[in-house]
Amino acid sequence: MSSEKKNWLSVLAFFIVLVMILTLLSAIFNVKSVDTWPSSRVTCGFYEEPENSLDVLYLGTSHVMCGVSPMRIWQEQGITGYSIATERQYMGLTYYWLQEAFKYQSPKLVVLDAMTLFAWPFSDFESRQRKALDYMKMSSVKRDAIKAICDYSEDADPLSYYIPFVAYHDRWSMLTESDFTFPFEDKKYLNKGFYMCYEGIGTEFSAPFYTSAGSLSPLSQATLDYFHLIRQLCDENGAELLLVQMPRSVEWTVEKHDKVVSMAEAYGFNFLDLGTGEALEDLRFNPPMDMYDPWHVSSFGADKVSRALGEYIAANYKFDPHSQEIIDSWNADLVIFNQNAEKDAIFRIEERERLAREAEEAAAAAALEDLRD
Repeated sequence: MSSEKKNWLSVLAFFIVLVMILTLLSAIFNVKSVDTWPSSRVTCGFYEEPENSLDVLYLGTSHVMCGVSPMRIWQEQGITGYSIATERQYMGLTYYWLQEAFKYQSPKLVVLDAMTLFAWPFSDFESRQRKALDYMKMSSVKRDAIKAICDYSEDADPLSYYIPFVAYHDRWSMLTESDFTFPFEDKKYLNKGFYMCYEGIGTEFSAPFYTSAGSLSPLSQATLDYFHLIRQLCDENGAELLLVQMPRSVEWTVEKHDKVVSMAEAYGFNFLDLGTGEALEDLRFNPPMDMYDPWHVSSFGADKVSRALGEYIAANYKFDPHSQEIIDSWNADLVIFNQNAEKDAIFRIEERERLAREAEEAAAAAALEDLRD
C-alpha cells in the first residue's frame, strides 16, 4: 500500500472517529425536555408510532400540546392521533414537521393551531425552536428546516443544528443521569404528545376571554406563505385541514376569529373556535380549574376541549377501520394512561395545596413578626 493511500486512510479514519465522538457528545449534551413541557418525548415518541396507524395529526404551539389529548379522543371516539405540537412551534416549523410526519403516517385529517396564523413563521426564542427540531431525524426535511431558520435569523448557527454539541457544550455542569440514559430509553410516549398541566389551577383570571380589539394587524406574508404550503401538502397527501382555537384569557379577539372564518370560507377548510364566549359556555368552562395560566388550559380543561374536538371530528370526518392489533395496542396504552393521569392529578393538586398552605403560613409568620416589631 502506497504511503499516499495510507495517509488518506488515516485522514478518513480520523474523521470517522471525530464524527462518532461528536455524535456521542451531542446525544449526551443535547437538552432533554422530558418532564416539564416535554418536547423531547413528544418528538421522539412520534417515531415510535406504527407506520400509517394515525387518523389525525395535531400540530402547533404549546396551546395544542397541553390542550388536546389524543388518548381521550381515542377513549371516546375510537380515533387515533398524535400531537407533534411543541413550544412556540409557529407556522414555519409546523410545515417542516408536517412534511416529516407524512413520511411515516397517512392521516386523513391534520389539525392546526389557529393562533399561529397571527405570529411570525419562526419563534424569536431559539431555545424553543431547538426543542422542536433537535430530535427530528436527520433528512432532507430537517436540512431544509435548518436552512429556513438560518435564513430567517441572522444569529442562527447552522452547524449547531447539525451538531448539537456545538450549541450545548457548556451544559457540562448541568448534566444529570437522564442526559446519559435518555438516548437509550424506550421512546414510546403513552400520552401521544399530550402534556398534562395542573400547577396553575385555582388561579382567578380577570381578563375577559373573548373581546374586540377594534382592529387587526396585517398577517405576516411569510406566515401566510407557509400556511398555503401546509394546505398544499395536505392536498398532496389526501388529508383534510382543520384549524382549531384553544380557550385562552388573553389575545384571542373577535377580529382574529372573523379573520380565520373568512380564510376558511375562501380556502375551503374547517375552523373550530373553542375560545368564543358561546363555546366556553357550551364547554361549561370553569377558568380557575380549567386554565393552567392565561394562555394554556389545564388538564381538566383539556378533557373538555378534547371531548368537544373529538365530537366535532367524529361528526365531520370519516376514517378507515383499524386492525385488531392497533385497537388492542391503543386500549392497553389507554389503561396505563388513565392510571398515570389519575396519579398525576392527585399529586399535582396535593402539591399545589401544600404550597398554598406554606405561603399562607409564611405570610402569617411575617405578619406576626411585624406586630412584634
